[in-house]
Amino acid sequence: SGAMGGWGGARGASAFDDPSAAEEPSKRRRLRSPPGGPRKGGKGKGGGKNGPADYEMKVVTEGFEKSGSLPGSDGPPPEAVLYVNGLPPDCEDVDLYRLFNPFGAIVPKGVKVMMTPDGKCRGYGFVNFLEVESAQAAIEIFNGTYLPDGSTLHVKVKSQSGNAPNYWGSSGGGFGGGGGGGSAAAATVARTPIRVPAPRGSV
Repeated sequence: SGAMGGWGGARGASAFDDPSAAEEPSKRRRLRSPPGGPRKGGKGKGGGKNGPADYEMKVVTEGFEKSGSLPGSDGPPPEAVLYVNGLPPDCEDVDLYRLFNPFGAIVPKGVKVMMTPDGKCRGYGFVNFLEVESAQAAIEIFNGTYLPDGSTLHVKVKSQSGNAPNYWGSSGGGFGGGGGGGSAAAATVARTPIRVPAPRGSV
């Protein structure tokens, strides 16, 4: 899927384009209000430049994601899609993001923990990096980590994991792309695995 427009670019309309501002670049960054008009209420007095915003932040984030103007909007390289297995039942998207984000940029909506109908983690998830080097750095640190209950965290390139489930719960393809036969550079680097200690007072 290719990119669609940006901040009023010539590649087509986006959530950020204002057709009436064709000759006024300063107005091209105006966002469209959500259905139903601006959100009412808010703290403080007045509005406009110095007052409280009349929109929700998710309008901005979703607008950028849908516009295709963010790096990685057309999908990550197959070798940068990681399959993470061995996660506890309370793991959420934000937990994976906090662990993996320090290694490099993650594509829009590029972190996904797979959940059961009752809201518990199924034990695995996916992280889609913008660059292969970031994915390899994360593998080197995380793969083989000993977890507090004695189990092991497994992190590998998804395209190298023929049996890895995907976003829809079957094998092959999957969240963030997939495909491909992996890269030799994805081989696990020999090292001493990290051991995450159990909390004090636990068995």
